[in-house]
Amino acid sequence: MSETLSEKYDWKIIAEAKQIAKEINNESFQGLLENFIAEKDDIELKNTLYEAILIVLKDTKEIWGLN
Repeated sequence: MSETLSEKYDWKIIAEAKQIAKEINNESFQGLLENFIAEKDDIELKNTLYEAILIVLKDTKEIWGLN
């Protein structure tokens, strides 16, 4: 079952979101990624949340001049 579950996640997006959160040292986003999203049961919703957070993180990184 875990193999099927893991195949549904977009791990590239998740990894990139986590990396950018780490780079900008933003504990709020790190908390969102680890706690809020982890509590959701719907895989599609989780992927959508990760994608949305990734967009915000990329914008934040650009605004802060960390590109």
